[in-house]
Amino acid sequence: MDIYKDTLNKVKVLIEDELYSSAELLLSYIIFQLQNKQIKKLVTYEVFSLFADCLVKKKEYKRAINYYTQAIEYIPKSGYDHKINILKKK
Repeated sequence: MDIYKDTLNKVKVLIEDELYSSAELLLSYIIFQLQNKQIKKLVTYEVFSLFADCLVKKKEYKRAINYYTQAIEYIPKSGYDHKINILKKK
């Protein structure tokens, strides 16, 4: 799991440095790995979100929507439910 966290940190640096194609390439490799392993939903959510962010920066909006949609499916339910309850109380 630490390998993915380290890799995601590297991807974030690539995005900050506007090296979107490099970040996209690295993320596509991780996405391939996600299909073969059971990984925490939060990591999967972050990978798909970052990949979509790269696509937006490259003006590939239709592909980005696809990956944002996939990311939504991996939002951890407990955190999401907690946020909804906080909003309802306000």
